[in-house]
Amino acid sequence: MDNRKKLQIFISSTYKDLLDERQSAVEAILKAGHIPAGMELFTASNQSQWEIIKRWIDESDVYMLILGGRYGSIDKETGKSYTHLEYEYAQSKNKPLFAVVIDDSKLENLPVNRTEKDNPDKLLSFRNKVLSYMCRFFTDTKDIKLAIHESLGQINQDYELTGWIRGNNKNSEIADEIVLLNDEIRALRKENETLKKSQQERKPKLKLSINNTDNPTFNSDLDESIDILFKEKPLIDSIPNHLKKYISEREKDSYNRSLSSITKESIEEYNSIQANIYELMTLRHPLNINLLNDGNIKANNIHIYITFPDIVSIADKTDKDLINDNLDKLNNESKDVLPKSYFHDLIEEAQNKYDEDITAHIKPNALSFLNRIPLNSHEDLILRDNRYINNLKAMSLGNNINSNMVKDNTISITKSELLHNLNANYDNYVLIPLRSGNADVTVKIICEEYLEPEIFQISISVKTIA
Repeated sequence: MDNRKKLQIFISSTYKDLLDERQSAVEAILKAGHIPAGMELFTASNQSQWEIIKRWIDESDVYMLILGGRYGSIDKETGKSYTHLEYEYAQSKNKPLFAVVIDDSKLENLPVNRTEKDNPDKLLSFRNKVLSYMCRFFTDTKDIKLAIHESLGQINQDYELTGWIRGNNKNSEIADEIVLLNDEIRALRKENETLKKSQQERKPKLKLSINNTDNPTFNSDLDESIDILFKEKPLIDSIPNHLKKYISEREKDSYNRSLSSITKESIEEYNSIQANIYELMTLRHPLNINLLNDGNIKANNIHIYITFPDIVSIADKTDKDLINDNLDKLNNESKDVLPKSYFHDLIEEAQNKYDEDITAHIKPNALSFLNRIPLNSHEDLILRDNRYINNLKAMSLGNNINSNMVKDNTISITKSELLHNLNANYDNYVLIPLRSGNADVTVKIICEEYLEPEIFQISISVKTIA
């Protein structure tokens, strides 16, 4: 072949993991007096990436593959990497080709970022295919330079290639300029990657915590010793003789039938509602929401939605109307659980009538011993229950501000901005345990700088103290 001819050699490989190897190949090709071509020289175009690659392969005289430890970017239509497609396309065009393949000993010691994690089977299949044709192995860049020198010499002998004809003595200067331009392109690509990374990292990073912990725990001291809990009531076996004047057998039977219809489950349901009322009246845990901007720029137009699970109830501690509404709701629910007959004691009512008749015939000072008789236990429970509710409704919980911050067990926070490395605290909320268990709080954070809302969960626990 005429020594004045310069061959254009297309260098195919994955890119970021083989930058040094590609540069060595470019230098070796230029030193041999030929012209390298590859993705470093691609420019912006309206054509698809694959169309540009095919055109460069078509215009090149020789195809060279450097195969390392990565398979490469996948083409969605074929499921093959672009490096794999380039190799097959060069074969289909009967291009003279040769490959330098990383040695097994070198492959085993590659760092993680230079090995294939997503498609190891595809890489192995492609590697086996390449090894079935003309190829050489490399452990360092010197092996690549030597392989290029020897392979191009063999190709020069076996093929009659058109190549590029030297037009004047300035071509050597042009080759030197190509080397310089290639170095400049590499430097610009590296600078561009650095700038992109820096730009992506300039953003706020909002972190939210509840009571300054990752897994808040709230204790509930409700137990069965609390006197608002009700038990099953016994049936009336017989009417005492002195009360037969006040209770008929028919009334007794009707009363017993009514009590018999009350199930254990109904009593448990009623007790559960009463327990919730007790929790609402007595157990209110302070709730502190902390918002931190741990990023490197200010966050703007911040909107936060914190939705709590149904094992707790959330209220603004300055909003007594919300708590009263919850109390009214619970009391209304309790009305339909047990029949009215449960809250009447037929024997006690008859005894009261009997006592009234007796006291009407004795001296007033004789009543003192009756005043020492304990109030009926069930009636006492109802009175105390009502006192709890009335006292709570009369309780002043402070001035009513931020009343719209809590709705449907969700806290909504809006903040115009938050400088980086600063935080904001919101402590005007209370948490009321409703039942024991573990559940997740769902947090949704939106700000002007976020491309998408950030949604995550915080686990909370409610534990009953024995």
